[in-house]
Amino acid sequence: MTEAEIERVGETGPTIDAIEVGEFVTYEARREWLKSKAPTFLRQPE
Repeated sequence: MTEAEIERVGETGPTIDAIEVGEFVTYEARREWLKSKAPTFLRQPE
């Protein structure tokens, strides 16, 4: 991010630090990866 972007977002604003791409052969392998990297995406809808 440029300094201007950092100033605009502020200290507590959301930023993207990295993007990781995964490829999976099975649904279970994808679930295991999500469980370790982004468990929020595995929550059941309320």
